Amino acid sequence: MRSLVYKFQDGRLNNLDAVQNFKHKIRKKNLTIFGDSLQLQLFEGLREVLNVSEVVQTQIRQTGDSGPANLWLFHHGNQGWIHYLRFYRVELPGNKRLHAKYVVNVDTIKALVSLSDIVIFNIGYHYDQVSVMDFHNSLTAVTLVLNESLVNDPDKIIILKATTPPHFQTYTGSGLYRDFNSRTNNSDCAQAPANQRHPTSLILQQFVALYKFKFYELFEFLKDRWDLHVKECAHFCFSFRAFHPQLVLLGELL
Repeated sequence: MRSLVYKFQDGRLNNLDAVQNFKHKIRKKNLTIFGDSLQLQLFEGLREVLNVSEVVQTQIRQTGDSGPANLWLFHHGNQGWIHYLRFYRVELPGNKRLHAKYVVNVDTIKALVSLSDIVIFNIGYHYDQVSVMDFHNSLTAVTLVLNESLVNDPDKIIILKATTPPHFQTYTGSGLYRDFNSRTNNSDCAQAPANQRHPTSLILQQFVALYKFKFYELFEFLKDRWDLHVKECAHFCFSFRAFHPQLVLLGELL
């Protein structure tokens, strides 16, 4: 076991209605968060509001050629678990090699989904730098697994989470890393609203329309919150000001 070091910078208010509502919604349920380091921030934020000080980190041996997958989990105190599986890419024939140490195969996803009452999925952030088509192919494989699980268990909740808007300095005002103005060599975040959704979010929304999934998007709240970034312009700081609206919306989806 290990202690987590991430703490909300402006404290924790456990008596907020949003916190109590979330605790009620996940009672006796297992929630699994799939995805990259932006999803890790969601996992850490939930751990904070649930006042859990430690998590267990383990590895899952995968079938085929994929290496072990990294899994974090904690007991949320309401007769259930919250898991986080970190990966950037789904192992599929023809996919470009992207962050090869963070690759999972479909069998691993399927096994964890089968143990979950609630699933929150996103791996979009890195794909605007490489290939949106790779993202589409990965998402297709994952949604087939998610939909099969939902058909077998209609009470299961499947949530596709939109990629949160980054605020890099760009020529276009998009805030996207792919449009980053490297000539300025300025790593400070652009102090202007992001003027467009992340391209992977639009694809996620199309898949939500095809299946009985729920869509979790925070663009309107975060598009002009460049002030909530820390160190770089994609991740948001561990601030309850930033997390509270996310928790409110998540509670409404459950």
